[in-house]
Amino acid sequence: GLRIFQDTSDASKIYNHYNGTLQLGVGNTTALTIDSSENATFAGTINATGNITTDGIFKVDTAPDSDVIQFDQSGRKSAIQTYFASSSTGSKLILKVSNGNTDGTMIEALDVRPEMLDLPEGYQVRFGERGNLTHDSSNYNMTFNTNSLSNALVIAGTGKVGIGSTSPSSPLTVKTGSYSSN
Repeated sequence: GLRIFQDTSDASKIYNHYNGTLQLGVGNTTALTIDSSENATFAGTINATGNITTDGIFKVDTAPDSDVIQFDQSGRKSAIQTYFASSSTGSKLILKVSNGNTDGTMIEALDVRPEMLDLPEGYQVRFGERGNLTHDSSNYNMTFNTNSLSNALVIAGTGKVGIGSTSPSSPLTVKTGSYSSN
């Protein structure tokens, strides 16, 4: 049967000594079900003012094709969005970040798919403090910058490559200048 008691450490306890479920509810509606394997099912939203920790996997069953986790700081939101396709190449995970406003508006920052990493147009990939790769959506140029050298290598949208040149005029253009040897 059901046992309600207070133990010697002053903890209040409710136990179901049968193998069935323990259900707690409000107004004839079940709000919490604990089964014999100690799995808990909540019928509504869980609000926590403290930390939520797990020693296992945080799992979202029947995840929708939308935001599955949202972070909100006074209207500045970020989120993780999922999309499941019938083929592995169509499934994706999207990271969205706040645009800085407090109205909840987010922008897609990263799109991860099998065998592909997709960044929005105009974004750059940084390699620490000293290098990056930038894609210019207006002319489809890809620019590699290293250390303090901007435009160290340009692959133009036409397929021409420029080393030290931002506008290669032939299949390979190398900017000439003064050189020193050690």
